[in-house]
Amino acid sequence: MKKGKVLKIVLLVILIVAALLVGGYFGVRALGKYRLESRAGEKKPMIDSETGDQQVEVVDENSVKYKGVTYTFNDQVMNFVIMGIDKSGDIQSMDAEAEIGRSDVVILVSVDHKNRKVTLFNLNRNIMTDIAIYDENGEYLRQAKAQLALAHTFGDGKEESAKLVCDAVSNLFYGLPIHGYCALNLDVIPILNEKVGGVTVTLLKDYTEVDPSYVKGAEVLLDGDMAVRYVRSRNAQEGEDNEVRMERQKQYMKGFLSKAKDAIRQNPTLALGLYQAIQPYMVTDIGADQGVYLATQAIGYTLDTELHSLQGTDVVGTPYDEFYVDETALYETILNTYYEVKD
Repeated sequence: MKKGKVLKIVLLVILIVAALLVGGYFGVRALGKYRLESRAGEKKPMIDSETGDQQVEVVDENSVKYKGVTYTFNDQVMNFVIMGIDKSGDIQSMDAEAEIGRSDVVILVSVDHKNRKVTLFNLNRNIMTDIAIYDENGEYLRQAKAQLALAHTFGDGKEESAKLVCDAVSNLFYGLPIHGYCALNLDVIPILNEKVGGVTVTLLKDYTEVDPSYVKGAEVLLDGDMAVRYVRSRNAQEGEDNEVRMERQKQYMKGFLSKAKDAIRQNPTLALGLYQAIQPYMVTDIGADQGVYLATQAIGYTLDTELHSLQGTDVVGTPYDEFYVDETALYETILNTYYEVKD
């Protein structure tokens, strides 16, 4: 049996056991499906405006014509936002005066139930998109173009902040429905890294300032502290932009997933241990019933292990760097991922 399938089965068993503790399996699964679907309602991307020199023609409420090809919205795709927060400590014990971190890592996970596949987008934290702006008293002011990473800072550091990031991602993708989220603090990285015995990466550049042996091309087993530095650090003095850091994040995540699959295959109880270890540092709106539905549906799905990035341009801004997406490329990404060519 393939390692990936073993991992899915183990996770499925854990989710089913959790579900049985709160009610019958089939009832829980049906409830999870209903709750996830109801979050999106009839929402779909509004891509009926001009993009570059190309005119998008609206065919009907579910279809558009682009470059002579008709596309129909696939309403069988569920979308989830996974965010890494630039903050340490127990999320649930945060008080109202605590400083709220930014969402340094934002991953959009799209689960296509119709075509049985999962697509991942690693979104640049500096992407300029519409986010909700609030004053220091929590009063809503306006929508404004700002970095995606800042959306999280205008909430409570918990559920409200996570929802603001989801809204910002939805805005970026022209109103894409978001069905759930999971926000993780920095403390998660060394915990997960240690649980799988560390992650080996091939260094993309010299890090001799950290260790003389850390030269470009060297294979390094990252421990907890180095894993955090590897995915977070950015040398602005050397002109290192966020795209370079994103490449390291992609590299690390691929390595971690590979190690996690092997570790869980050897020790099936590890999956539950991982979840319990990170729970204090996590905020999510995906309950046991929804997890059961997703797990049972996703068995056998194709996982695209390539973390896709959006095309665009980096601009040195004040006070933060800015990334402007290529609107034409974004239109085509939305059409190719969330729509299907109509015969």
